[in-house]
Amino acid sequence: MRLLIFSLLCTLIFFHAKGGKLLIGRPLSMNAREAILNYHNKLRQDLANGKVHGQPKAVNMQKLKWSKALAAKAFAWASKCNYEHSDLKSYCGTAGFYNVGENIAYASISNENIEDESEVIRLMKETAQDWWDEYKHYRYDTRGCNRVCSHYTQMASATVHKVGCAFTVCQPLSGVGWSGRAYFMVCNYGNGDNWSDRPPYITGSEMKCPPTYATVENGLCSGRRKLPKHLCKDVKSEKDCQFWKNSEKIAPQHAVCVKQSELHKIF
Repeated sequence: MRLLIFSLLCTLIFFHAKGGKLLIGRPLSMNAREAILNYHNKLRQDLANGKVHGQPKAVNMQKLKWSKALAAKAFAWASKCNYEHSDLKSYCGTAGFYNVGENIAYASISNENIEDESEVIRLMKETAQDWWDEYKHYRYDTRGCNRVCSHYTQMASATVHKVGCAFTVCQPLSGVGWSGRAYFMVCNYGNGDNWSDRPPYITGSEMKCPPTYATVENGLCSGRRKLPKHLCKDVKSEKDCQFWKNSEKIAPQHAVCVKQSELHKIF
């Protein structure tokens, strides 16, 4: 069963893009936002408390907060009904992040009640759990995967501190091979920080929260994060990301840039 959040405050949108058509698309309701945010934090909390089988406990896992800007980008992309990752250039400077990660998923739907919010929340949690369950294929010691695990490592990245998601229904959803109805879920993460050659978090016996995230809440580091100044500097245009795409300090496949004067928007 696959469906979309129903909200009385938003207008139904119809959209064509590369053969895809948006049937229903509305920004997530407050209940849905809180549900998917809390579910992300629950999974990260389990990892921080050593409750994820086969994975060492995390000692620097930051508590996530909701980002309206990341959610807006996710909704804009999910509304296009084109099942592929978005053009990274479109994320340049989003919410002030120097890189943004993106998880996407879809599934077919038939005759479900797509206005049932509780059912939508269930499906969103189910999708997030599917991403997270890729931990079963991840080797922390070698950073190796015997199957796809990049969705898990993105969700488990300790330095991510903001998330924003969207959920739409399309018919058809371009790029999936059939013409029936399907849901399209997108979650964006800031900072992206999802490198294949580095573990997503630090492990050990003692907490190692950064100074600005020094408060520990059920195993998660919470507080206010300040972006290191050496990672950003003024550029001629906020859309000019070439410097950061070529930088070794960030993941090239997720690189975006931001002017120093815009950093306050992160918080």
